[in-house]
Amino acid sequence: MTDRLLVDFFHAQQLGHAVEALQHCVGHAAALPGREVSVLLDATTPTELATWCPALSAVFPVDGPFLEADPAAAQRLAAVPRDWDWVVDDTRRHQPSRLDVFPGMRDHHAASDAHLPTRRGRSVVGAEAIWSIDGVHAAYA
Repeated sequence: MTDRLLVDFFHAQQLGHAVEALQHCVGHAAALPGREVSVLLDATTPTELATWCPALSAVFPVDGPFLEADPAAAQRLAAVPRDWDWVVDDTRRHQPSRLDVFPGMRDHHAASDAHLPTRRGRSVVGAEAIWSIDGVHAAYA
């Protein structure tokens, strides 16, 4: 059976966040040749960029609010398959200050935790950072 990994990168729509997610996808694919790697992105980001990445098996655009609460977050994940060996998230999903400022992101990840059980584990991707007092700006180690 092929090892299946999903990078859950529901974050702000700026192009740089999509590029960041794709870098993680390429790294995970290279780390285990033959691994099926897919990405979940905010639908307002240029998701078509992911279709140009041969390391990816699929891209799942999720159309939900980022700045406002999303009571329909669970329904928005209906098109995302549930059978993954691994799910890796953007590290920012664990920063309480970001979850307070971006309730749509908070609701997405709560729904994602319920919708995406894994066979092997769930973790995070990204650089370790020391966050400033405002919880938004970082200095990367």
